[in-house]
Amino acid sequence: MAGFIDFPLYDADNRTGYIPAANQSGSFLNSRDYAVNAEHMGTADPFIPGPGLDILLVGDSIVWGGNPYREPERLAPQLRAATGAQVWPISAGSWSLVNELNYLEDHPEVVAGSDRIVFVLNSGDFSSPSSWRDELYHPRGRPVSALYYYAQKYLLKPQAPPTPAELVVPAEDPFAKLATFLATCSCEADFWLYPTKAELEDSTGAPAVVDMGVDLTTRAGAAPERVHLVQDISGWDPDLYKDTIHPTPAGFGVLAQGIAATLPAEERAAALPAGE
Repeated sequence: MAGFIDFPLYDADNRTGYIPAANQSGSFLNSRDYAVNAEHMGTADPFIPGPGLDILLVGDSIVWGGNPYREPERLAPQLRAATGAQVWPISAGSWSLVNELNYLEDHPEVVAGSDRIVFVLNSGDFSSPSSWRDELYHPRGRPVSALYYYAQKYLLKPQAPPTPAELVVPAEDPFAKLATFLATCSCEADFWLYPTKAELEDSTGAPAVVDMGVDLTTRAGAAPERVHLVQDISGWDPDLYKDTIHPTPAGFGVLAQGIAATLPAEERAAALPAGE
C-alpha cells in the first residue's frame, strides 16, 4: 500500500499557512506523479530563469492540481505546451490571495526572475488567509499506516484542533496588500478570474466574478487590460468542470490556451519552442 501514502508533504508557518515541502517527489497510487523544487514550486525543474519567457503561475488548487490529475494534465504543463515558455507554478489548495502574496514577498528572487506573473483567482481567494490545521489534510510527515490514515480522514473524520497560535496567518486586506505589491515589484501581472461551475451557470452572468475584476482595478491598481474572465474564453462551458470548481484535464487545456492567447506579442516571440 506504499503508493497510497506517497503524497506531497507540507511545511507550515504563519506566512503561507502551509506549502508543499521543498525538494520532494513521488507518485500517488504509482500513477499520479508530483515533484516540488527548492522554491516549493510544483515542478522538478530547479528555478533557473532562462533566456526565454519565464511565467510565474500563482494560485490555489486550480494551479496545484494535486492527486486527482496526472502531471501532464495539470495547468502548468499545459500552459508551457501552449506558450513554449518556462512556467513556474507556486500554489497550494485553498490558498487565498494573502497566502500567495506572502510567498511572493518572502521570495523576491522568484519575482525578480519572472518575466510575467499570472494569478488564477476565484471568489473564495479574497477571504481570510488559510492556516495549517492538522496532519490529515496537510501532512508534515509520512503516516506510519495507510489504513489508519485513511480511516481517520474518511471514516472517523475527527474534528480538526484549533490552529496553533504560532501558525495562524494574520488577516490582511487582500486588495490593499496586492496594491502594495504591484506598486513595489516592477512586475508585469495578469489576473485570471475563475468562476465556479455554479457561478458560470448563473443566469445573471457571474456577477461575483465580474465584481472581482472591478475591485482588482479600482482597489488594487491592476491594469484593466490585464484582468481577464475565464468565462470569456471561447469554448469555456460547464462540461469542462470535473466537480463544482476544478477543471477536467481538457478544461486545463482550454484555460492554458486562453492565457497564452492574451500574452503580449513580444513575450510570445521571446518564448522558447515548446518542450525546450
